[in-house]
Amino acid sequence: MNRLVALTIGLVLGCAVPAWAGPIWIESGDAGNLAATANNTTGSGVLSTILGNLSAADPFDSAFDVDLYQIFIADPASFSVSTVNSPGLNVSDPQLFLFDSVGQGIYMNDDDESGLNGSQSNLPAGHAFGPASAGTYYLAIGWWNNEPLDALLNPIFEDVNGFGVNGPAAGSGALAAWDNNVLQRLDLETAYEIRLTGVGSEATVPEPGTLVLIATGLAGVAHRRLRKTRPHLR
Repeated sequence: MNRLVALTIGLVLGCAVPAWAGPIWIESGDAGNLAATANNTTGSGVLSTILGNLSAADPFDSAFDVDLYQIFIADPASFSVSTVNSPGLNVSDPQLFLFDSVGQGIYMNDDDESGLNGSQSNLPAGHAFGPASAGTYYLAIGWWNNEPLDALLNPIFEDVNGFGVNGPAAGSGALAAWDNNVLQRLDLETAYEIRLTGVGSEATVPEPGTLVLIATGLAGVAHRRLRKTRPHLR
């Protein structure tokens, strides 16, 4: 590859990558509980942590809060997500839910099925119910036992009580509401930390073959311009 082509590829790459705030996303405002009001975690690079708060202006409504995040799963084989039991970041009994780009249920967890993380939640990598392909998904966190419903008010997931990861209920539709079946308590911590693997940003850089074609074309244009500007030797 000549120097001009290499330089052109470098310029294409430099123009194609958007800015990214870092591997941590902090909830912007109050993330909504449906796709239309979700926090969209845009940027480039790896997203490893989400920090947020299950809260509301009226503390009595905090228990009903569900935060939904639009994420891009770059590597479905390594995708995992878990809540963290740490001081100040400890929603005592959360649930995690993953939906596809149109709101269909993928899988969910109430209590970590390993039994090692108390009532914290975990969607493990490589699970049979896990995402099968890279793309846009929606990740939700809420209090136990607030369950997602479709437009006909049918539960989107199978039995969600107790340990274990659950897949979608047969015939369920896309996310449209939540049943708000929770206890109103004012003594619970509301801040949370979610840790993720396999999550990043949608690729904005063309495929390598496309880059070479673009670079070669631009290099050809540049070469022709150079020939026109050089004096001809006789």
